[in-house]
Amino acid sequence: MATEQSTGVTKVSITKLHDYFRNEGLFDTCDVISVTHSKNLDSKVLHEYLHVIIRNKSTKQWRRLLAERQTNQDQIIVGFWPWVDPKDKTTSFFEHCTSVSSGGSSSGGGSKEPLPLLMRSLAFTSLSLMTVADLLLEVHEKRPKYHLVTANCYWYSDAAFLAIRGVPGGAKSTEWNWLTFRGKVVIIRPPFIWAARKAARQFKKIMRGIPMKGGPGWGAEIESALDKAIKEAVDDAELDGQDAPQESILDNDPSSDDSLDSRVMLAVFKRLGVLSKLDEEVILQQTQERKDDINAFSAHVLSEADKDTNIAFFESCSNRSELESQDDQFANESFNDTFIQELCDKIDRIAAPNAPSSQEEAKYEEALRAFAGKVLRAVVPPGGLN
Repeated sequence: MATEQSTGVTKVSITKLHDYFRNEGLFDTCDVISVTHSKNLDSKVLHEYLHVIIRNKSTKQWRRLLAERQTNQDQIIVGFWPWVDPKDKTTSFFEHCTSVSSGGSSSGGGSKEPLPLLMRSLAFTSLSLMTVADLLLEVHEKRPKYHLVTANCYWYSDAAFLAIRGVPGGAKSTEWNWLTFRGKVVIIRPPFIWAARKAARQFKKIMRGIPMKGGPGWGAEIESALDKAIKEAVDDAELDGQDAPQESILDNDPSSDDSLDSRVMLAVFKRLGVLSKLDEEVILQQTQERKDDINAFSAHVLSEADKDTNIAFFESCSNRSELESQDDQFANESFNDTFIQELCDKIDRIAAPNAPSSQEEAKYEEALRAFAGKVLRAVVPPGGLN
């Protein structure tokens, strides 16, 4: 289905994206100011996706769109989040940009309170919406069919993010320390993942009565709220092995977005002791699938005759883009303990028998650059964008 509407939300196939943006007048009125690569950790399968911030050039209002690969189509989700007035001082740009909802509908395991994790972001002074639409279409056309092994959702987000990163335009890149989870299969056994979802949901309800000033650390009130939310979630979860019901992303309540989603999710995981509750069998299985995926992708892309030309073009675009890396100190310091590394190390130990080698990972990164270069060659003129 090219375009589907439900509860005020429109899902637009990438193949119909240009028509949709043109009919809505967005090409004439809007530009792109941010693209963020995120992942969903409350799913039964690995799911990664992008969210794109578009801005009305006249009013300066902006809204967030979600770009993802589904089993039946590559798509943009429009209308899940409303337009935001930058004059509204009650919510900062950082808060809205970091309150990304997970794309659980594609992979199963979405919930009314998604548990997303931000990994890396690009900020632009002004990037053409037409250019972004062109790049997303090129990524799709060069690998149009979803395949669980050779073109899955996290591959799509990798490729699309890298292609957009290569666009000349003075992008500033931010990498959160959570980028270490990129490509990792983080699967928590039921019913603990249900308890985590419920705790995150309950925490947000409690926090509505506690002013949030931002800054590093949680503070005594936040610590107490988190403890209370987790206790209520665990007490109510009846940990009997039952998994949470599957829900669509369209069932989510956008008004419940919270700037602390990433930190809330990891804090809940830590308090629930998920290091001992990982689903080892599923992690091994999906790690093998990922290994097969990246090897098949690498073999195909790196065997193309224009591989070197594509890589060279990507590198030249990246040089022209004047990427400016910057740490997000607020995001990184706010969860600055050993839990992230402990969780990654535990996942690596579980996945080790089926994990790609460092050489295979390096070939995959090379293939991504080659593929992104091929996409950019179709969109960006040799002399760069005007």
